[in-house]
Amino acid sequence: MSDADLTPRSGDDATAARLRERLRDSSAIAAKIYRNLLILLHTRGHITIDDIHEEAGRILESAEKQDGPGDDPNRGLSIRWDTGQRDAVYSLIERYTAEYLSPDDVDNAVHQARRAERANTLEEIANVPGASFQ
Repeated sequence: MSDADLTPRSGDDATAARLRERLRDSSAIAAKIYRNLLILLHTRGHITIDDIHEEAGRILESAEKQDGPGDDPNRGLSIRWDTGQRDAVYSLIERYTAEYLSPDDVDNAVHQARRAERANTLEEIANVPGASFQ
């Protein structure tokens, strides 16, 4: 898969820079940030979740035809697809985020992911057997 297939066509450099910065600073919750941005793009009608996955599939099929099946013929196609598809979907989310969303939208998605992570952490602590909360 070439990088040219996944680079932003157009868009706001400030939004792209903000997204890169936030992903770098919050790498532990990157998947949640991507999910929030994908949902935001979908709910605002910029692009559907299905369209992103279909486009990622087309990119991977094109790359597979160019690159061949890979080095290990015994490695299952689904394994390559899962890793490749995730990376392709993330790259497309980055591209469409830069194209359609603002830096403030990125910040809101990051804050939402952080709040969800804190809530999960508190829930895990609350579910520890024998923990006293006095």
